[in-house]
Amino acid sequence: MKESLLHLHQLLMPFGGLTTEEWAYLIDRLQKVIHHKNERIVKSQGDIYFVHSGIIVEQEEQETNRIVKSNQLIFIPITRSYAQLHTLTSCQLLLLDRKDLYHILARYPHTVALYDQLLQKNSEEEAERLNFLKRDKKSRITIFKASHRDVLPYMARKDIASYLCISEEYLRKNF
Repeated sequence: MKESLLHLHQLLMPFGGLTTEEWAYLIDRLQKVIHHKNERIVKSQGDIYFVHSGIIVEQEEQETNRIVKSNQLIFIPITRSYAQLHTLTSCQLLLLDRKDLYHILARYPHTVALYDQLLQKNSEEEAERLNFLKRDKKSRITIFKASHRDVLPYMARKDIASYLCISEEYLRKNF
């Protein structure tokens, strides 16, 4: 868990980080979660996951929407979401559930600014995904190969096609 905490600390630093007291309070509320390959992650509204290691895909109605890798955050929306999280590899996660998040915000109200910055970063990543999908098919394949080479052994062709918003046939011919 020590290495996971170090990576989380490094992720938070560009946003101002936390004081020693706040960091200790956060650590006491984090839960270490380990998932094996090909497991569904049970999630609750408002939870925040930090992916220390492993690869996770977010899928909704058989469509792959997101690939999450080490040192990334997953925000589970407060609103109802039908998206599911599945592990492609064994994963080590740190979980901050909504109740504990509220405890931190109540005790250290200024940390809401850090939370807002992390949510903004998450929104920017979602916007990048939409911009990615505006590119032509060949560009999407090229970018995918460069960005997600480590994911290739674990993803089925249909999931890659779904993520790229192209047909499996087009993917087979052009990959």
